[in-house]
Amino acid sequence: MKSPNAMLEADEFGWIPLHYAAHFGHVEVVKLFLKENISLAYIGDRERMTTLHISAKEGHHVVIKTLIAECPDTCELLDNKYRTAVHYLINEQDKDGNTPFHLAAMKGHCELLIMLAYKYNRRIAWMALNKDGLSTVGIIQSVNKRLMSKEKTYFVSFLSNPFMDSDFIERLQSFMSLIAKEGEVIKAAKNLLRSLWKLGQDLKITDVGEGLL
Repeated sequence: MKSPNAMLEADEFGWIPLHYAAHFGHVEVVKLFLKENISLAYIGDRERMTTLHISAKEGHHVVIKTLIAECPDTCELLDNKYRTAVHYLINEQDKDGNTPFHLAAMKGHCELLIMLAYKYNRRIAWMALNKDGLSTVGIIQSVNKRLMSKEKTYFVSFLSNPFMDSDFIERLQSFMSLIAKEGEVIKAAKNLLRSLWKLGQDLKITDVGEGLL
């Protein structure tokens, strides 16, 4: 293992050796660095990206798991664009090109999609295509059988262009937290549509959701 000073030496990008180990997915090297100096995990580069940000961006799951196990609070660290490591993971694609949101849409977990849409909306690649050429919105339209056609249309409109209202978001999050069973998705969707329609009326959005209920 290098000297303590060498482990802290940063290059022109602000990267220390641990950052490179994480970038290339060398989990055993990452473990050695952390064993020598756990505080290395909290050091950010010039963009304030930590080792966890870097490993998440590269999709190195074993490194991510190691970092979270050793330094769980690094999950809360923000880069210079106010992103945690989770923001990099939400758009990660598997071997079939599916992001977590493709998979949620396939399983009909629309309540999860909506909650995450509000939390990460501007950072989610909603139109990212999997290897079948389908986006999350496309899956809702053509694959998901749990929503009736009119509800599908409204969910697509909602996910593609959600209107942001802080009070409504809080009510939506509270409402969605009460959903305990997958079989209640349709019931929840109908109640949600009523709430969204009322919000649309309050905002004088007369062409959104009309005729769905």
